[in-house]
Amino acid sequence: MTSQADFLTIPDSAGDFGSESSYGETRDERASDSGFMPGPPLRGQLSDSAPPSQFRGNFFPDLASTPENHSLKDNRKIVTTILGYLNDQKDRFAALRVCRKWSGWAAEVLWYRPDLPRYSTVEKMVRTLESPNLTFPYSKFIRRLSFIAPAPWVENSTLTTVSRCDLLERLNLHGARQLNAPVLEATLTSWPNLISIDLTGVTQVTDEAIISLAGVSTKLRGVNLNGCKIPGDPALIALAKNCQNLSRLRMGASNSITDIGISAIVQACPHLLELDIRHCKNITDIAVREVWTHSSRTMRELHLGYCTSLTDLAFPAKVSVGEVEDSPQRQKDQNAGLPGQGEHDAAKGPKVADAEDRSVEADAAQIVPEVRALVITDPQEHISFLPGLSSVELWRRTVPQTLASLRILDLSSCAQITDIAVEQIVSSAPRLRNFVLSKCPLLTDRSVEAICELGPSLHFLNIAHVDQVTDEAVKKLAQSCTRLRYIDFAGCYKLTDDSIVELSKLPKLRRVGLVRVPKITDAAIYALAARTTILERAHLSYCKEITLKAIHFLLDKVPKLNHLSLTGIPAFLVPELQRFCREPPKEWSAHQRSTFCVYSGLGIEQLRKHLDATLGEAFDEQNLVNTIGDAPPVGDVGSDSDSDYEADAL
Repeated sequence: MTSQADFLTIPDSAGDFGSESSYGETRDERASDSGFMPGPPLRGQLSDSAPPSQFRGNFFPDLASTPENHSLKDNRKIVTTILGYLNDQKDRFAALRVCRKWSGWAAEVLWYRPDLPRYSTVEKMVRTLESPNLTFPYSKFIRRLSFIAPAPWVENSTLTTVSRCDLLERLNLHGARQLNAPVLEATLTSWPNLISIDLTGVTQVTDEAIISLAGVSTKLRGVNLNGCKIPGDPALIALAKNCQNLSRLRMGASNSITDIGISAIVQACPHLLELDIRHCKNITDIAVREVWTHSSRTMRELHLGYCTSLTDLAFPAKVSVGEVEDSPQRQKDQNAGLPGQGEHDAAKGPKVADAEDRSVEADAAQIVPEVRALVITDPQEHISFLPGLSSVELWRRTVPQTLASLRILDLSSCAQITDIAVEQIVSSAPRLRNFVLSKCPLLTDRSVEAICELGPSLHFLNIAHVDQVTDEAVKKLAQSCTRLRYIDFAGCYKLTDDSIVELSKLPKLRRVGLVRVPKITDAAIYALAARTTILERAHLSYCKEITLKAIHFLLDKVPKLNHLSLTGIPAFLVPELQRFCREPPKEWSAHQRSTFCVYSGLGIEQLRKHLDATLGEAFDEQNLVNTIGDAPPVGDVGSDSDSDYEADAL
């Protein structure tokens, strides 16, 4: 009889797990793990009997005692590394039956990262781990667990059983909403070797749970708490105190974190690569300046979207004294009674937090003494936290000259920032690849002209709903940033066909967003189709001047196009064409559903064939040349090689 407990190490159960390599991108890391004594030979099927005595004691003996054990350890590393390259699970199962040594090695490879595509597989794994009679100590083999697919059904008892895997290094509980606070607080202390944890959407995560986690898992390098609204500054302070190797932190949509927690993190964690604090309404200029100051050498991704309190003072802008003194922010400072240049009114100094928050302040002060000065309660007093400094002096406070490592910056919906901030960001981060400035209404052509300084480094630009941008700035952008792959000008109503004709010359353009750009006509579509043959996605909704003939030409000339958004365009609001589009979202109103027109995948191919059958020839060559001029070959602009930039890819 075959032991049901050994469900992962017998060929009959291979269907429960995918063929993906258990090692993935960390084969070298995996090969360096400490060795262990292999198991007994397998004779036919695995039996239901109790495991042999050599598996009941120390399964990981000291392999450094004899030369023979040295050789055994080396052989194990070689075999497990080779098995990690096998893509077919059946081949790994076959390795179980080679000999005593290989059976243990193959079992460890199979259990290194179990594939959990459905909850029934999770139940089998749990039963195996809870079984008293096991051939191998499977809980010692598991290093990575991802519950993304079965997350909605993961229960408290499941996590309690998983807590036995005390060598676990990576855990993904994204969307496991059934887990409650007491279980999380108890189990998150079980994994001292944990280096990455994803608790996105686990709504019951509390400060106490994160404090417990940080106290035990001091090797943590990645923490994802997006959508966890409860954890706040105490959790961040605990991470800063205990997990100073932290490199990636995501705290999006948290209602509880403030400048105190973020300042503690950036000052205590010198290796921070990514910080995501989108939708954190309590974050002000102070925290962002701390990021800019203390993480300048390492920060690669900074997501600040929808932090609506941010102003130009969040960034180390270089401006004249007169320009700052006349700025709206300076007027706000004066109205609030904040000190002028060279003056400081002690009566209007920074206010300390309420008594109930003093414990947070004390903990922060133990980690980084500077944090104490950041504890203020009035957002309007974000200038006065440095005694004796005016807004001009604060703006000129010494900061690093460049953030050479910064590649991604998201400032979407930071509605108070102006061209001044964009100019200094570009000056301080000259190698930005992805820059998001959507819904920043105060920006003008001056910002776009500053962005031109990024040149070929820039690949992704989103300035949607920045309605002061004009054709002149966009033309300069297309001529300067020749490696742009994604551009979004949605809602930029001043743009005309001239901008799109210039953008069509970009040799690497794959995605373009022109939603609600009403002056766009067929001429722009002809230019895109004739020049950007690698275009993959085009968002053209509510560009009502576009006709059926232009879209037919686009489909005919751009074979890689796999997504086309045409919502609200009158020519496509007919049942004959809407039958090929995707289903509209169910939560939309009847009117919205009637105007919905988005094609993707198979729908694109069906639309192409239908238009070929009904319209015939797609274009008139002479009229096309007259419309867009002589189009240069796609490879004429810029170099075909990305070697200068791929070395810095994220």
